Amino acid sequence: MSAPELETVCVSTPLEYAQAALLLGEQRAWTEALVGQALAEIQPSSRQEYAHLADFYAPPHGAMLLARLEGEPVGVVAVRRLDGARGEGKRLFVRPPARGFGVARRLLVEMFALARALGFKSLYIETTPGKMAEQYEWYRRLGFRETCKLNFADLDSVVAMELPL
Repeated sequence: MSAPELETVCVSTPLEYAQAALLLGEQRAWTEALVGQALAEIQPSSRQEYAHLADFYAPPHGAMLLARLEGEPVGVVAVRRLDGARGEGKRLFVRPPARGFGVARRLLVEMFALARALGFKSLYIETTPGKMAEQYEWYRRLGFRETCKLNFADLDSVVAMELPL
């Protein structure tokens, strides 16, 4: 039995944006259930982000990647410029049935390459170690280290991490 076919694309077409928006809606619901609050309350910029994905992640200041397993959209991640030298990795999400097939790893590897191509010298992320301990440890193994938070200032459970590229 062969491994399922995994492809990733840099989101650029209306269909890809629609598929990414669907996945990001699932990601937002998952995040809100995790933190117990509406995302827009704790991260007001998310309103603009979700309403205007193509503008929010438009090159040359950002990009979004979509993963498909056997042709079905199953994962998403995005990167955008924070300042001249630093980017932010955002919204990594893989649908639960697609977990265990290397989707998240592939999305991150390609996001790192995309961040470098956009000229970023480091990548900033936010995560919740108390509720996502495995993901937090995974980020640490990849070389991310804790740093000062830019968002979620009122949530002690969220930590910021940065990776030199």
